Amino acid sequence: LSLALAVLAPAALAGLRRSLATDEAGIGDDVEGDPPLLGEPQLPPRAPSAPPSASQTKALPRRGLGTRNSTATRRAPDPIRGVGSVFGKVTAALEAEQARSADMARRAAQRQTETQAERAKASARWQALQLDHSDARTASDAKTAKAQVAPAGGAFDLSTVDPDRSSIFVSLATFIDPECPTTLESLFANAANPERLRVGLVQQNLKPADARKYEAVVENVDCVDTYCASVGQDACRRSQIRLDRQDALETRGVTVARYDAQQLLADERFYLQVDSHTYFARHWDTRFIASWLKTGNPRAILTTYPRSFDALEKPYMNGTVKKSETRVPLICRYDVLPGGGGVPVVANVAGGYGPPLAAPMLAANWAAGQSFGLAQAERDAPYDKYAEFLFQGEEPYRAAQYWTRGYDFYTPDENLVFHHYRPAGRKYGVRLSNTPVWGRASTQQKLHRSLNRVFVMLGLPSDGAAELHEMAPGDRYGVGDERTLEQYFEFAQYEPATMRASGCQCSRRTRVPTRSELEANSSFISPNAVVVAPKLFGSAREQYCCDVKTASTAFVDGFVPLRRHAFGLPYVCNGHGECDGAKSGVRLEGFSSIAALELAKERCLARGKDGAVIGWRDPPRKAGAPKGEVAYAQSGPSEGLSMDELALSRVVVSQRFQFDSPKRPTVTCVVRTATYRLTNRARAVLATWGGDCDRIMFVAEGATSRDLDLNPINIPETVKQWDGVQEVLRNAHCQGSDATEWYVFLYDTNYVVLPNLWELLADLDTDQLYLGRRMNRGGRGSDDDLFINAAAGIVLSRTLMHQLADELSGWRKGDPTTHGGQPPPGSRSCDFSDVRDSADVSLARCLTRRLDIAPMSTTDKDGGERFLPFKAGEHASMGRDDGSWIWGYSESKSDGLESISRSVVSFSDVLKVEEMFKYDIWLRCRR
Repeated sequence: LSLALAVLAPAALAGLRRSLATDEAGIGDDVEGDPPLLGEPQLPPRAPSAPPSASQTKALPRRGLGTRNSTATRRAPDPIRGVGSVFGKVTAALEAEQARSADMARRAAQRQTETQAERAKASARWQALQLDHSDARTASDAKTAKAQVAPAGGAFDLSTVDPDRSSIFVSLATFIDPECPTTLESLFANAANPERLRVGLVQQNLKPADARKYEAVVENVDCVDTYCASVGQDACRRSQIRLDRQDALETRGVTVARYDAQQLLADERFYLQVDSHTYFARHWDTRFIASWLKTGNPRAILTTYPRSFDALEKPYMNGTVKKSETRVPLICRYDVLPGGGGVPVVANVAGGYGPPLAAPMLAANWAAGQSFGLAQAERDAPYDKYAEFLFQGEEPYRAAQYWTRGYDFYTPDENLVFHHYRPAGRKYGVRLSNTPVWGRASTQQKLHRSLNRVFVMLGLPSDGAAELHEMAPGDRYGVGDERTLEQYFEFAQYEPATMRASGCQCSRRTRVPTRSELEANSSFISPNAVVVAPKLFGSAREQYCCDVKTASTAFVDGFVPLRRHAFGLPYVCNGHGECDGAKSGVRLEGFSSIAALELAKERCLARGKDGAVIGWRDPPRKAGAPKGEVAYAQSGPSEGLSMDELALSRVVVSQRFQFDSPKRPTVTCVVRTATYRLTNRARAVLATWGGDCDRIMFVAEGATSRDLDLNPINIPETVKQWDGVQEVLRNAHCQGSDATEWYVFLYDTNYVVLPNLWELLADLDTDQLYLGRRMNRGGRGSDDDLFINAAAGIVLSRTLMHQLADELSGWRKGDPTTHGGQPPPGSRSCDFSDVRDSADVSLARCLTRRLDIAPMSTTDKDGGERFLPFKAGEHASMGRDDGSWIWGYSESKSDGLESISRSVVSFSDVLKVEEMFKYDIWLRCRR
């Protein structure tokens, strides 16, 4: 016994340790087979099973040793073997080692069998490929044909694709849809080669009892059974339909349903995704492939929103397209639409119909209702199984997945599928939102997490938790590595920071090469590709405004929806300096600001019906003031006033027009601000004088979607001031169009008396005007030296804005060299070498030299200025000998209070929010 223990125990115990280590690690339980043969399609790996819950764990047998030696199979102890506990343990260890060896041998045999089965499956795939390419007679042709299912980026010879011999997988996801059987019937009946089709159908229907409960018996049809009953069992192609039946009340939304449909994909060459209420044109299958081949691009995906089914001749099942309905719908840009729970999400916006096309046209947007390309695209960019209940937002998310993996979208050159859009007031099918599923709190939580998942993917701000599993760059559902997300946004002309997009490049896009192409210094686009030439610009405005990002339809044409307000204090702020965001959301600087405004209101002087302070007389100048300063001997109404209050009391606010007066001049206010001032100064503008603008646009470099309540226009950061001003002018013109007669360009440090501007503009007899505080740059008085000071505000007429846009666009009618886009900075007609970095002087030179428009003076008959580049009090106390730069440029001969026109239009350098409100109080006092 001692000898046996000495000899056997070490080896047995070592074997026991190996067995325990192996079994606890799970080694041997999930043996992987041989890697797939080179060139086989790489299907998405199966999702890992969810870990068992605590309640389930007790019922599960242990893996490894515990499984083989569980309580149910353990043999009773043998009394003969039980001689001594130690010897019994050693014997048990030896038996365990023998059992492990036997088990490993069994698994090896099983692995060999699985390998043989896998090779048999690969052989079947190869046979399918040979059928798919029966014209490939030689070994080299066969090798080329096999390469067609290589992952994207591999070799691909388009010449081997035969439209009549290629297989197509059709993905259908249906939710209680009575139109699904018709879809199957039309799909097979109108195919040129129906035997080469395979349908992956995920059918989500109610159980019979639930259908009766929710009054959906009519809609709750079985898609395949009803289709077969309609066409007859002999004509039914049931064997070509891979069906996944699911309970509609257990649905996880359309995105996950389409993921499930992808799991039904086998070795088919092409992949078509449509909705389950679709009609098909005659010979749609061969025509899709032929159209796809025209692109010369193995990574092409033909996609757009389908035409309505009524574009087909009756009976619709014949698949004959009306001759008058051949134009293909376009998707030109993204927009912001309400998602679940009212959360704004990015979605496609239909862009009308395109011109007749000789071949598919490069596009930037992907549509879920019609998507045709190689099935490999679905393996490279699978649907996201974690995006539960996602609907709005699905398409830009999928587009980013495809495009960053090197796939390109094309608008088809003909209509081949037709959608049964839900008519207004008519019911067919059952919407998810009409079922108990939608009302569950868990559904809304999952939807919110899915939306945040999309927001993270697209670089949008997210709110709350997000499911980020497998979302890192390079992961199955993350951004690909062939192109960057930033490149896609630029290609699609989408600005995620402000949720703006432009659709002007809809028929003018240029393909972006992939990383693999750049590294190889070659393109995989066939030289035989039929390329649709980019459309030329038809007008200067079309070109000038092409890449201007228009605001979302959630807002008002890029301008803030104005709320007219009544005068009062403390406006929208409470005594703690906190404000109601539903109104203007201005945050004042604490209690001192609130107290100062209350005091300003108490000291406010009453104004009469003419808008002037009752009993006001200009106070006489006080002798003995320091050099360069002006002081006044105050008495009567002016006694004890600050210089700001003294100057503002002199202003007469015109009563000629009310806001709703029919003949009042209309004005667009374009306010230059900064991102860090959008939450205070810009809101103060909106809460005070901005309410008198017909439209108001805030412009800032680097504005983001966080400021969407002000709807700011984001302009690129520029080195030269003139480049920045041109961007402001372009956005104002392109987004403002002909909405108003005048444009006034200001800063958020200005306070503007709009009633006085209305009166000034109403009396002008020409509409080609450029006016404001005119200054003289050279002192010689020539038109080339005159300019309007930007600090005090620049006013341009609508007609002049149109002329300026034509000039700055660089477009010339009949000259194709000017039709490709805007000229680069430095080569434009108004980039003058003799003006370094003065934007207002550059604008004046452009208008004077190119359009022969000189700046107009707005000095009143008494020599007072209407547009002032400083605060009111500074102008009131400023003497001509104070050494200020302004006297070297100013045409005005007056100083002190006399330099301020009683019909003043604007003040500048109003730097504090508190001062903006003070100006508003004094100028509107008891008006």
